[in-house]
Amino acid sequence: MRTVVLVVTGLVSSVMTQAQEGSSVERLSVLADLVVLGKITVTDPLMLDGTNSTRHTMKVESYYKGSGPTEISILTPGGYWVRKEGDKETKMGTQFVGSMGVQVGEEMLAFLRLDPNSGKGYVFAFYDYGAKCRVELDAAGERYVELRLAKKRYMRGFALDGFKEMEKRETGPNPTAAVESKLASGNCLREKVNVRDLRGRLEEILSGEQVKKPGEKSGT
Repeated sequence: MRTVVLVVTGLVSSVMTQAQEGSSVERLSVLADLVVLGKITVTDPLMLDGTNSTRHTMKVESYYKGSGPTEISILTPGGYWVRKEGDKETKMGTQFVGSMGVQVGEEMLAFLRLDPNSGKGYVFAFYDYGAKCRVELDAAGERYVELRLAKKRYMRGFALDGFKEMEKRETGPNPTAAVESKLASGNCLREKVNVRDLRGRLEEILSGEQVKKPGEKSGT
């Protein structure tokens, strides 16, 4: 991951460029320690001491995998620190090109893992589009997220229609497996899922892709 250091005169936002099409929900459900729906309420402006990370506070609305408090910390690469030279202070910004960023007020479905370096919060399970699914509003004002899917058995509606069209173009003995193999590379089919339907859809994927650890409970 390439790092860019910038001299800045104000706060550096944590908006990052995202370079990949996006990991599938199926893959992320295995990588993630937590799958949560929530909203970013606070961003601490300075990078954490001894790290290259900025801390954000998320107010959690729902846990779909794992459990925890109503507020958690999400760490994103980069941010800014102050360099002092005598009486002069210069704000220095670090941006990790290609990594995931968040903004205050952003509502999302997030696939997270415990930060292995600091142990002080969570990081996105993978640094691409798929690990953060922004909550949007449809024409009726209903909240939805766009899931990136790679396996036929979890698809509905337009995503399933698209998968079937791809199957028709396959000439081998197992068109379903051939299409799923192609989608697994990151060019997933996207499906809009209403927030009220998320728990059922995610529980189906989680149960289909992994076995829960002994004693693990579903969040509320």
